[in-house]
Amino acid sequence: MHALTIAPFTVPEHWLITPASHFVDRFVPDCEQILLPAKQVEGGTLTLSRGPLPAPVPASRTARLLKRAKSEPAPKGDVIDLRRDAPQNWAHFLNNHLPLTFKICALMEIDPADVTLLVPPNTPAYIKAAADLLGITLLASDAHFQGEGLLYDLTPWTGLRPERHLWVDCNEVRNRTRTVARNTRPDGIPLPQKAFLSRRDTRTLENETEVSDWLRTKGFVKLYVEDLSAADQFRLFNTAHEIVAIHGAALASLLYTHANTRPKRLIELMPCGHMTDVYRVMAAQLGIGWTGVRGRIKPNYVTPAYDLSQPFLSQSLDSFSIDIAALNRALDLAPTLTDRAR
Repeated sequence: MHALTIAPFTVPEHWLITPASHFVDRFVPDCEQILLPAKQVEGGTLTLSRGPLPAPVPASRTARLLKRAKSEPAPKGDVIDLRRDAPQNWAHFLNNHLPLTFKICALMEIDPADVTLLVPPNTPAYIKAAADLLGITLLASDAHFQGEGLLYDLTPWTGLRPERHLWVDCNEVRNRTRTVARNTRPDGIPLPQKAFLSRRDTRTLENETEVSDWLRTKGFVKLYVEDLSAADQFRLFNTAHEIVAIHGAALASLLYTHANTRPKRLIELMPCGHMTDVYRVMAAQLGIGWTGVRGRIKPNYVTPAYDLSQPFLSQSLDSFSIDIAALNRALDLAPTLTDRAR
């Protein structure tokens, strides 16, 4: 049995820039420049043991009632069941499940290359590609595997946030990602040193053309990360010096950058319906300057935003627009760099 207490992490002050409005002055509109205070990200506890692998829990009550998981013998070697908290999501897998895997292996003194990770059967190919890059074996199945595995309890699940940047800072990860970062792209086309990461389908920019054209004058190249291979996503974040990005899973590879090649600055564009500090925290841990730029407020956001009795979640995937004046203010600010926490 291993037990680990995950200490809190203190995030320094950062700037958040809002669109120009009359909330500052009723005659002369201007951007609000909000100084986000330092804050503490709470940790948790991680306990590890060996024992019989538990039966997977179906996602819904209906599935639990109608379906009984088939039973199969467990794969040979060490097994970790990661079929919880959506490992099918690129950001969740890279920023939660994989760091947890590397920490479990470190505590149990096991080579991650010798471990099989159980993931849901609908795990997409790009998740498997990322695992391959890092030398990790995945088994996508909803079966109940009979046999022993490495059992863990992480409470709360978000309790890994203060230390996950340290959990991937190990020889196995460094060696793999360094090789990927140094390799040239198969097409020979270099990745940009100043990248604008936009989005399709959800949380899109309503004025993307305006923003993209303006950023082009500043030397930024627009990319859709889903057009890049898993390897190129790791390369991009070890190539670009500056990144302007819409908040989302496209930023997940930031965690795997190297100290001498990671971006110096990240400007994160966020709609009012999805304000979060996930990558602000990560940037602080990696010593990357972070500035947030908030999108324009839509009228239907106002009432629920002031209802403090419940989270404001329903507008998370809405499209939004960014004020060029706010983006320009963010670019003019000197990035706030922090020392990497160790």
